[in-house]
Amino acid sequence: MSRVFLSSFSERIIVFKIYDWVILSVIFICSYYYSLFLPLNFDEAYNLQVPIRLVTNQRYDTIYHTRNYDAFTSITTGPTVLFPVAFFFKILGIGILQARIVPIMFFYALLVMFYILSIYYFDNRMYGFTLTLMILSISQIEIAFYVLGEIASLFFLILGIAIWSTDNRYKYLSFVIMGLSVVTKLYFIFSIIPLSITLLLSKSKNKYLLKQKIVEILLCSLCFVLPFFVYESIKLINFGFGGYLKYYNVLREFARSQIVEDVIQQNDLYIDLLRQKLITIAKGIFPKIPTPLTGLLFVGIKINFFNHIRQEVTKYRRFYIALYLLFVTYLIWFVFIDAMGWWRRMLPFGIVALYLVCDFFRTWLNHLKSQLLYISFKLIIAFMFIAFILPTFTERYANMQYYHQALIAQRKFAERVNHYIVKGYKIGVYGWWQAPEISFLLGGVKFKHFQCGKKYSKNFLVIYTKLHENILPQDAERLRHCLSDMIEVSADQQYYLYTPKNNNP
Repeated sequence: MSRVFLSSFSERIIVFKIYDWVILSVIFICSYYYSLFLPLNFDEAYNLQVPIRLVTNQRYDTIYHTRNYDAFTSITTGPTVLFPVAFFFKILGIGILQARIVPIMFFYALLVMFYILSIYYFDNRMYGFTLTLMILSISQIEIAFYVLGEIASLFFLILGIAIWSTDNRYKYLSFVIMGLSVVTKLYFIFSIIPLSITLLLSKSKNKYLLKQKIVEILLCSLCFVLPFFVYESIKLINFGFGGYLKYYNVLREFARSQIVEDVIQQNDLYIDLLRQKLITIAKGIFPKIPTPLTGLLFVGIKINFFNHIRQEVTKYRRFYIALYLLFVTYLIWFVFIDAMGWWRRMLPFGIVALYLVCDFFRTWLNHLKSQLLYISFKLIIAFMFIAFILPTFTERYANMQYYHQALIAQRKFAERVNHYIVKGYKIGVYGWWQAPEISFLLGGVKFKHFQCGKKYSKNFLVIYTKLHENILPQDAERLRHCLSDMIEVSADQQYYLYTPKNNNP
C-alpha cells in the first residue's frame, strides 16, 4: 500500500516524523489497555465460538446450534476477522486478551489510514489528529474493540477507496480489496451502489463514451463481488449442491428477518421506530452536541458535497464523493430498511460522517477571505471541540471502573459455574440465550439445552441471563416459571444460577 501512495506523489512524499509514531503508538496502547477493561459482549462471545471450534476441532462451526448453518447465518462476522482470532488462539491460547488483538489492529489501522490521508490530501497533521480524537469520542466506541466485523469492513472499504483515488492504475485491485468488506459483513454489499455512482461521476482526460463507462462499472462491480463469490464457492464445495441450497434458504430467511416489512404495516410503530433511529444516529456520532446543531452539521456536509461535485472530480474529490455517497446510502438503509436499529450497524458510517464534518470545516475555512471571519470560525470550531468532544474522554475514563467491575463479575460467576461442573453438575441454558460469555470464559465449554417441563436430576442447574429478560421479557417470564431456587447470582446481577422445577428425587 505504501508503494501505491508514494508512487502517486509528484514532488512530496509522506514521511512520518517521530512524533507521528509517538502519537499513534500512545493511541494504540491506550485503546488496547481500555479494551481489556471491557466485559464480554454477547455478540462478541457468540462470534468467538467459531475461532474456538477452529482451534479445538478444526471446523468452521459454533458450539451451539440455535439455527441451521449457524456459523454462516447467526454469526454475521466473516472469516476475515475470525480466522486471525483463531490464529492468535492457536499460538497464544484462548482468552479475551488474545481475542481483542484483532479488532484493535483493524481499528488502529483505520486510524492510521485517516492520519496518512490527512497528510496526503491536506498536508496537515492537525486534521488527522483532530479526526482521530473525534472518532475516539464517539458514543459506544467500545464496540470497535469487540470481536465484531463493522470496523474491519470499514477498513477494507477505506483502504480500497484510498488506493483507487490516489492511483487509478490499481482501480480493479482496489475494488477487490473493498469486496473483502462484504465477506466480513454481508450488508456491506450495498456499497456497490455509491461506488458505482462515484465511477459514473469520475472523469478522465479521455472523454469516456457512455458504453465505456458502463463496461468500467460492470468490471469494477465484478471485482467487488469476487471475494464474496470465492467465499460462497468454498461453501458450495464443502456443503455440496443440496446442502448449499438449504444453507441459502436459511440465509434468505435470516436476511428477511432483518428488514422492517412487518412494522411498515403499522404506521404509528414505524414512525416511532424512525424517530428512535434518528436519535440513535445523532447521539451516537455526536453524543454531547445538541441535536439541532447535529442537524446543521449534516446540512453542512451536504452543501460541501454539492460544492465538490460541481467541480472536476480530482483524486481527492473522488475519495470524498465516495465517502459521502457511502454515508448517505447506509443512512437510508439504517433509517428506512434495517429492522434492528442497532447503533453498531451505523458506527462505521458515523466514523465516515466525522471525516466529512472535518472536511466541511477545512473547506469553508479556506473559502473565508476575511481574516476576522476566518478567526471567528476557527474559534467556534475550537469551542465546539472543547465543549462537546473532550468531555467524552473524562466520561469514558470514569466508565472504566464500571466496565472492569462487570468483567470481574463475569469471571467470578464463571468460576462459580466451574465449581459446580467440577462437582459433577450439568449446566443448562435456554434456547438462544446460551450464556456465550460464561462459556467462553470457561474455555468454550458446551452447556446442556434446558427444556421447560422436562424432569431433571438433582445435579442439574440452569443459567438465566438478565439480557434475556431485557430483550424478550415474555419469553424470560415463561422460563422463570420453570425455575426453582436461585443458588448463585453474579455481582452485577446479569447472570443467575437456578435449580429447575420438577427435579427427580
